[in-house]
Amino acid sequence: MLGGPIPIKELVGKSDLFAYCYDRKEKQFHLRPVVRVAQTGYRKTLKVHFWWWSGRQHKVKKTGSITLTPEHKLLDIKGKYI
Repeated sequence: MLGGPIPIKELVGKSDLFAYCYDRKEKQFHLRPVVRVAQTGYRKTLKVHFWWWSGRQHKVKKTGSITLTPEHKLLDIKGKYI
């Protein structure tokens, strides 16, 4: 997120939010409105770190991370959930 991560509890009840969603049929990401934000409790989370190449000639290494629950699946570059 721009400006850093925002805890779910700060998003509950907000409107006019958008999230990137993957359309498996079109094999593309789309920006869509969020229907509802809910906090269902507190659970253990994992922080997954990743990197990618960026820049005109793909020589700039960028890094990022995502925090999620252990059962949360991720979509890999081949379109498979892992």
